[in-house]
Amino acid sequence: SQLINLGKVKNFSDLHSRFDIEVVSEEFYEKYKNLYEKLVGYFEKDKNFNNFSKKYKVNINLLSKKILGQITFCYFLQKKGWLGAKKNEDFYKGSKNFLREKFNDVIKEKKNYFNDFLEYLFYDGLNNDKNIENFFNVNLNCKIPFLNGGLFEPLNDYKWKEENLNIPNTLFSNENGNGILDVFELFN
Repeated sequence: SQLINLGKVKNFSDLHSRFDIEVVSEEFYEKYKNLYEKLVGYFEKDKNFNNFSKKYKVNINLLSKKILGQITFCYFLQKKGWLGAKKNEDFYKGSKNFLREKFNDVIKEKKNYFNDFLEYLFYDGLNNDKNIENFFNVNLNCKIPFLNGGLFEPLNDYKWKEENLNIPNTLFSNENGNGILDVFELFN
């Protein structure tokens, strides 16, 4: 869009300025903000989530930020190839398109991406040190590294295996191309 919107390139300096990191960052953060607002809006309107929120004293804004932060960090891990290696492979030989591939699998199986995949990735995979020697996660059927830190702990220790947040799959990817995965895949 930087090339098209600004017209014909005048010289090398002009071309270089169109790919300035700040321009790309501003665009990314604007889209990130829109994703955050969409997620908050969904949570505010969903009656089941409101019950969940009261039960666990979960702040809608904080949960929305946490989910987006978790996914952002997973894109970093994915780029390194650290997600999804098979049992007999080195853990860093995972798919560079892991999150999208898993989304497509979940859609084929008519399941919920957040409940049936992301929560397992976050809380049973990245936050689980049981399989630290070989990184293989039985529930995800692939290797997932253990990351020791609060990012992948359930917010307010909610019982993620018992609760169904049922965040619609369309918030992650949709035909309009404005889901979380759709937007994140636009950026390096």
